[in-house]
Amino acid sequence: MNVKNIFALLLMVCISTMSFGQNQKEFDPEQKAKKITEKMTEKLDLSEDQQKAVYEANLKMVMEKEAMRKEMKANKKAHKEALAKVLDKEQMAKLEKKMKRNKGERKERIEKRKKRKQKRALKKIEKED
Repeated sequence: MNVKNIFALLLMVCISTMSFGQNQKEFDPEQKAKKITEKMTEKLDLSEDQQKAVYEANLKMVMEKEAMRKEMKANKKAHKEALAKVLDKEQMAKLEKKMKRNKGERKERIEKRKKRKQKRALKKIEKED
């Protein structure tokens, strides 16, 4: 496999892992990294040494993503608290309603985008094989 195939496969695994991770929050970083590594081993026929190195890279990525997610959640909470100090109850209710609607629309767009990316990655891999 060439570098483009590996990158496309890694991208596809990351995308599917992210969507899987959103539904399965009970997994710890080690379990997520292990699952990603297992998929990559299956697709790329990794040796034992490669599996160990890939697992370490995947574990680092998963842990960094989790830290970023927690930081963003804290920032969002702080922002909301700051707004609550400035806005009155009616304004805050309007804002929360708008934010909730936007979140739903954003989730729909993200899901559509994920599906398109996965299809493109699969087509690209199939073409090169």
